[in-house]
Amino acid sequence: MNTATIYTWSAPPNFSLTLWWWTNDWGVFHSFQATPSYEQGFNQGVASISGVNTYMPPAEPNSATLAYIITVQNYSGQSGQPSSSGNSTIDVIAAWQ
Repeated sequence: MNTATIYTWSAPPNFSLTLWWWTNDWGVFHSFQATPSYEQGFNQGVASISGVNTYMPPAEPNSATLAYIITVQNYSGQSGQPSSSGNSTIDVIAAWQ
């Protein structure tokens, strides 16, 4: 299993992000995860992937690309979670095999 942080962003509470991630790895398993960043910033609350869609634009079969459209939500003040008055830094991680 391979993993990589594909995007790091800072967000206020209850903010969402839509990220497009392009690949030409057809037939490869891809998964995505959002987590408060271990490396940077003030991080608390809950970050989650709220949706993953795929898109393939018209192209030549030998050069076809695929886009994953990933929606990430930064929640704050959820039940059982600390509430944040400031921004949190969120990592979006891809895993593939």
